[in-house]
Amino acid sequence: MREYLHLWAKKLQELTGFDPDFQEKVISTVLALLFFWFIKHIVLKLLNKSVKDDITKLRWQKSITPVYYAILIFTIGRIWILAFHSLANYLGLVSAGIAIALKDPLVNVFAYTYIIGRKPFSVGDRVKVDGISGDVIDVKLFQFSIMEIGDWVKGDQTTGRIVQIPNGHVFTKPVTNYSDGFNFIWEELNVLITFESDWNKTKEILQHILDYKTKPWSEDAINQIKKRDKDFLIFNTTTKPTLFLNVEASGVNFTMRYMVNPRKRRWCQQIVWEEVLTEFANNKDIELAYPTTRFYAKK
Repeated sequence: MREYLHLWAKKLQELTGFDPDFQEKVISTVLALLFFWFIKHIVLKLLNKSVKDDITKLRWQKSITPVYYAILIFTIGRIWILAFHSLANYLGLVSAGIAIALKDPLVNVFAYTYIIGRKPFSVGDRVKVDGISGDVIDVKLFQFSIMEIGDWVKGDQTTGRIVQIPNGHVFTKPVTNYSDGFNFIWEELNVLITFESDWNKTKEILQHILDYKTKPWSEDAINQIKKRDKDFLIFNTTTKPTLFLNVEASGVNFTMRYMVNPRKRRWCQQIVWEEVLTEFANNKDIELAYPTTRFYAKK
């Protein structure tokens, strides 16, 4: 192979007049690019045929890409670095220039290797970074993309906007992962009744709804916690639905606390509210409280 490259370089020298050693490195670089592109294309083609799950397929594709670039950079670097008499001087000059001119892009590249290696989040996870929440849909060399949730849309549902966030934010901003560890969060639903309502009966009704409707969700959560207890030190592992009572200025407030999957938060809230409204409609001595103004006429 080396001999063929040398012959090609000599022929190009006759045509262009360039140094044969330089031309040999150019030819080697082009061949390396074509060879590794072909290998990557074959691997991705086999992956698409063998893996049916779209999320797994996407994660494999994102894992192959950094390996591909790493091998490519190492190979081309080996080709060209040998052309310099002093590797230390070369690296010193290049690194100084790059560090000054490309500080932010370099931080993003290092953060990319951190995201791929340490996995603070993966494609498909729901995260919150710098006040922006959403589902991670792509991770690239300089930024990652999330499908935004919240903002003007309630119930943690998507807004339809895709937000690009620099990878370097994982080093400088708090990163909250809703999906890492176990896919459940605590949800609290407040039910406010009037002072004239039967609060004892209300307590029994709401506790029954918690036990009947939300307990299965909590059981799924505790099963996930048991599977991950080797990876995380979690002191408070209780997932039992709980009811709290508090007296406020406008009535008696009950807080229903239970665990839900963050992606099903709005759906679960609707199920609980439907049960609450149905039960209250069957009990005339229980009324929901709402802002009112009372006028008293003097006799």
